[in-house]
Amino acid sequence: MKLLVLNAWGGRMHEPFLEFIKKKAGDTDIFCLQEVFSTPTDIEFSSGAKMNLYQDISKILTSYQGYHSPKSKGYDYSGYIGKDIDFGNAFFIKKDIPVFSYEEIFDVIAVAGHDWKEHAIAGGQLATIIYGKAPVAICHFHGAWIKGTHKKDTPERIEQSHRVKKMLDAFQGEKILCGDFNLLPDGESIKILEKGMRNLIKDYSVASTRSSFYKTSNVGFADYVLVSPGIKVEDFKVLPDEVSDHLALELDFSI
Repeated sequence: MKLLVLNAWGGRMHEPFLEFIKKKAGDTDIFCLQEVFSTPTDIEFSSGAKMNLYQDISKILTSYQGYHSPKSKGYDYSGYIGKDIDFGNAFFIKKDIPVFSYEEIFDVIAVAGHDWKEHAIAGGQLATIIYGKAPVAICHFHGAWIKGTHKKDTPERIEQSHRVKKMLDAFQGEKILCGDFNLLPDGESIKILEKGMRNLIKDYSVASTRSSFYKTSNVGFADYVLVSPGIKVEDFKVLPDEVSDHLALELDFSI
């Protein structure tokens, strides 16, 4: 089974991004996408991003079941604009894969005095699929971004990791934790999540998960895939396609 993880950057690179999704749809079973806007309105672009990106992707992935989990409502990248716009994570799972359960993870940890330009709250999705006859929990997570912290440990991020880990530990079965964690690879926050899991970014000596469009800092890490011991990794790689300021992570696995 093949899983692809990518921060969509709001569809700023709209046409190349959709072409990439079309290309990968042929052999990808599960898409885990962060920073996806969704709107039922006729708003297309705002603050340089595609407000109906979820709808655009859905038109391509017609053989997939889509799930959108908003982290915020009414915001574009510039701030609150008071429109019917959701922003968050999107799962697309092939319809022939049984989904035993699905839930949204809202406000895993909220930062006091929330302001979109200063930080974004954490959120994500948890789906239990049936692989053969065995359950596999896939936690698709987008960690809190906090201005000026450069992805270093903060009390909020430590608490965030403890909450995610507690949720995963409660599941009796194999687990995959993936997404844009907004964490450094050597901090306490990631070490909490790594307990009992393989960090494929470290195991495969990944040098960076950011594309050349990332100009904010020299921190080349944000995105991770962690797997439990019973997940057999057939292949794992960072894809070279530059359709966002992040690069896509591709996991081919079995159990």
